[in-house]
Amino acid sequence: YKDGVEFPLWISAGENERILNLQYSQVVKRFYVSFGDYSNRMRLISFNCDTASLLQEEGTIREISNNISQFQLVTNKKTGWDSIYYVEDKENDEEQQLFCDQTQILSGESLSLYKPRDGYIWVLDNHDLYRIEGKEEKLISNSTLWLQPLDNGEALIFENYDPDNQSGDLVYYDGKTNWLIESDVEAFVIQLSAGRYKCLSGLRKKEKSLWKRVR
Repeated sequence: YKDGVEFPLWISAGENERILNLQYSQVVKRFYVSFGDYSNRMRLISFNCDTASLLQEEGTIREISNNISQFQLVTNKKTGWDSIYYVEDKENDEEQQLFCDQTQILSGESLSLYKPRDGYIWVLDNHDLYRIEGKEEKLISNSTLWLQPLDNGEALIFENYDPDNQSGDLVYYDGKTNWLIESDVEAFVIQLSAGRYKCLSGLRKKEKSLWKRVR
């Protein structure tokens, strides 16, 4: 966009590639794009899209990694700056590595990134749950099956799942401490309001009785 005129922006994938994910940083005016090919190999690039960069004939494209599984763009609420988080796959079944702005902060067997909320990003490695702010990680639970991120670094966590009994514990993390809401939970429903949980209801496995928690 320049002088009141909009210009189309074309992003071209390589041979046998397709665009998988595209995210834009309002802070630094930069696009982050991941491409995948038929071998399921993904690469991540970035390029500036401010007016000066787009009008230059010289390219501003930078390859961040040529072998990733996923990425997320996170805005720090305290500083207002963006950080790019991405999981890099390794050859020969080595552990995956999580990077923040090209600095490694975590490694694991199977890293999964949840959509960021309030500047925090949640990472699940098998059953180990981490909350990450900036480049600092904190282990929240080592028996997580499911997660619902909330505002202010809080979360609802379903953990200690017993596949034989088909039930587990529903836990509320308040940003500092894990609080048990209900145990022996077979199924549950969450009602959210303004980024916080308003009501929880579910079914106890053994008693086959319903429970409800209202905040």
